[in-house]
Amino acid sequence: MTEPSGRIVAVVKDVRACGHPGEFQHYERDPYRAQRLAKFRRTRCPACAAAAAKAHEDNQKAASEKRKAAEKAKRAAEPKAKQPEQKSGP
Repeated sequence: MTEPSGRIVAVVKDVRACGHPGEFQHYERDPYRAQRLAKFRRTRCPACAAAAAKAHEDNQKAASEKRKAAEKAKRAAEPKAKQPEQKSGP
């Protein structure tokens, strides 16, 4: 998709996917205005995108810690196997 060119002819407020309003710029020559507007409407504002990324990262860390704790508990619950006695040389 090419970059829009020419001067900005209008700046309109439109609602993003997160529900916050944002400014969308209409350029003089923009053959892909409809596609750009559709993408603008289905994406979050920068603040909400950062918050969602942080929440996702926190969830990943919590899941990793939970998984590690479960593995540690599983290893602690397993009975220790006897190691076979090694025979010394002749």
